[in-house]
Amino acid sequence: MINYLKYRLKNIINNNKRQIGEIHLAKSKENYGKIKNIRDAEIKIFSQFGEDGIINFLLHKLNFKNNISFVEIGTGDYEESNTRYLCETMISRGLLIDKIRELKFIEKRDFFWKNEIYYYQKSITSKNINSILEQYGFINNFNLLSIDVDGNDYWILEKIDISNCDIVIAEYNPIFGSNLSLTVPDEDHFNRDNYNKIFYGSSLLAMINLMNSKNFFFIGSNKACNNAFFINKKKSDLFIDIEIEKNEKYVDFKFRELKKNNPSENQIKNLLKKIENYTIYDLDNKKLIKIESIKSKLFDV
Repeated sequence: MINYLKYRLKNIINNNKRQIGEIHLAKSKENYGKIKNIRDAEIKIFSQFGEDGIINFLLHKLNFKNNISFVEIGTGDYEESNTRYLCETMISRGLLIDKIRELKFIEKRDFFWKNEIYYYQKSITSKNINSILEQYGFINNFNLLSIDVDGNDYWILEKIDISNCDIVIAEYNPIFGSNLSLTVPDEDHFNRDNYNKIFYGSSLLAMINLMNSKNFFFIGSNKACNNAFFINKKKSDLFIDIEIEKNEKYVDFKFRELKKNNPSENQIKNLLKKIENYTIYDLDNKKLIKIESIKSKLFDV
């Protein structure tokens, strides 16, 4: 009951966030014609960082006006997520996936009954993802996919058919650098808490290569350097004016969870020291290796 009351109070506050967000996005839209880097579109409303603004910008480029279908894997309690603003403001059909029990409280929100929203509260793996999508009618039947499970994101995304999808937002781990294609091993019960919280997910290059194989191109990441955005190559002509920086620019992470204090060469060395004995999967050479054997290649430190 206490958790429920906290949730209700927070949602009263979030109603104001939506209204303020609409004002900010309307103002930002006036400059969409000048934007050459998706980071310049960042606005935080319900997303963790500025993903709300980027998503709105990309949907504008794709000419989405009202109806949208999405899947978000790794939503938390849906108070801070990449698709929350969409189902608050658009006619939506969505599937939300996270194992935490608080997710069920979305049933009490207006956006739930106004739209066709489903939720699934169990752990997702590369082995069960497609059966879940099929169960709810989302097999290759959505416009936008967001995945952030702090673990085997790469292996889950690898299994999903996204040929009819337009936008994919995939979390990556910037501590794995920009030069190598790496991911944590495919473990059904992977828990980053068992690895100093900083060993999880895949490298940016791993995600870029995977998405390229699925006929998507990298359009950039958020300023926090943890969420990569991809567009279906079928829509590439709509984004010829967008400039994409070198991959190194997208691993220059600032968020405190990894760096703790001010970013510096020593900080990165200390982080790599903490994970050097962990085993990671080298996708190019198709083998497991120790971080220690490649850490000099991750960053120039």
